[in-house]
Amino acid sequence: MTNNHDMELKDLETFVTVVKCGSITCAADVLHVTQPGVSRRIDRLENALGCTLFERVGNHLLLTKEGKTLLPHAETVLGSVRDLRAAVDAEKGGWTTACIAMSATLAETPFTDRLKELRDRFPALRQLHIKMVGSAEVSELVAAGEADVGFRFFRDKDERLEYVPLGEEPLVVIRAAHSRWFPGEDGGGEPLAPLCLNDIPWIAFPARKGPSSHITAMLDQWIEETGIRPGLRIDADCLAAQQKLVQADFGIALQPASSVQEAVERGKLRLVPLPAFRLTLPICAVYRKTAPHRDMLQNVIRLFQKQPE
Repeated sequence: MTNNHDMELKDLETFVTVVKCGSITCAADVLHVTQPGVSRRIDRLENALGCTLFERVGNHLLLTKEGKTLLPHAETVLGSVRDLRAAVDAEKGGWTTACIAMSATLAETPFTDRLKELRDRFPALRQLHIKMVGSAEVSELVAAGEADVGFRFFRDKDERLEYVPLGEEPLVVIRAAHSRWFPGEDGGGEPLAPLCLNDIPWIAFPARKGPSSHITAMLDQWIEETGIRPGLRIDADCLAAQQKLVQADFGIALQPASSVQEAVERGKLRLVPLPAFRLTLPICAVYRKTAPHRDMLQNVIRLFQKQPE
């Protein structure tokens, strides 16, 4: 059933935003419109389609059957519009608006320094949107056309996307600068046997899906292979929180080397010297196979392939 009401792009954008936010209030904040304005757009879209898209259950909005059917089509339409604009920009010889999705974990490393060079490489760029999300959401945003290019740890199996390896980030074990767990080791230079870590608490990401769970899985596998008897496990779901807990000497943690470099140089943290220790996180760039401005995206990716100076 269809009605004569016009369907507008901003109504589709609002619909997708409400789905992702889970509430009218949050969507209004993201879209910078009033809550009644968001509700009007949803009402207009429902009138245009002749169906109800959301069901309210308590304080939550759930998609109806029709809403679930609409969602992938709305994302495709919005992605195509973004592609159209990007293609026109490319034909005019410039890239005026860009959106980059980046793993929040990766964003806490010097990898983000490359963002500073984008303006020099693309002088026509006037707006740069950077979305810090989980690695899984990086792929989702790129696949939906909501981001031009993404940077994440590991790769997934989405066949709509092209993946470009960018290298590997070494992982290191960190401890407090003056730690009760390492008496007499404040010099921090002599290699330690892995079993010296017996009974020391580990501060780690909670077990869940996503790249942070890969770090936890790699840690658990290494502990099992070396025969370490781990102490208490303390969950902390971001690198910064883990570092704070390590600095306070709650225990030790496994982290990307570049994310702790500054704290180590300032003497706030120390590396635990472990012989033959090599765990790494693969970093990759991702963009849509059907993107109309592939050459431009590949130039962006090449910028991030440069080795840090």
